[in-house]
Amino acid sequence: MRNKDGGEINSGCTVVTNIVQRLNETGNMSVFGIVDWDGGTTSTDRVRVVAEGTHDGIENLLLDPLLICLLLLKERRPPEGLDDIDRFAGADTLNTADIQRLVDAVQHRVLPGNTNGPVAITYLGGETSNVLRDYATMDDHALEDALRAAFPYLRKWSNRGALVMAVVEEVLTEHRVFCPAPLRYLFEGVANA
Repeated sequence: MRNKDGGEINSGCTVVTNIVQRLNETGNMSVFGIVDWDGGTTSTDRVRVVAEGTHDGIENLLLDPLLICLLLLKERRPPEGLDDIDRFAGADTLNTADIQRLVDAVQHRVLPGNTNGPVAITYLGGETSNVLRDYATMDDHALEDALRAAFPYLRKWSNRGALVMAVVEEVLTEHRVFCPAPLRYLFEGVANA
């Protein structure tokens, strides 16, 4: 829920933690909470943090620069400098150097001149890339806005969360190998708790 100024109410880490704690106190041991890292939240035995220590929130994982670039390729709107990589369908055959080129084509346009240390990202298919720490830790909602500013075509998905849904529906349904592995680790952790 949002208040009249657009701020979130009745959501967030504190609310999730309190609900999970109350359910646990009444004997429900099968409930777990999942929250964003937001730069400092720590996992507990009942509340797990998405990509703790590396990504601000789940949106940062799903708006990974590789996934955004693949979305742009699918829409036939590749970023500049990628004329030799113009295919979406064969993306799962790209080598590591080309994957990094796709990542860089997005992240350097969103954060030009930024060189603030990389965060190594592993994808389900075993490929890796280096994402700028400032990209991975940018406020997740600000990241969505920054992507739309850098790539005006993405304004096609202007509602909050629409760009994330486009990545899931248009990219990850066809290229599951590029799902960021921290999502898998998160759900495996909950399933094995």
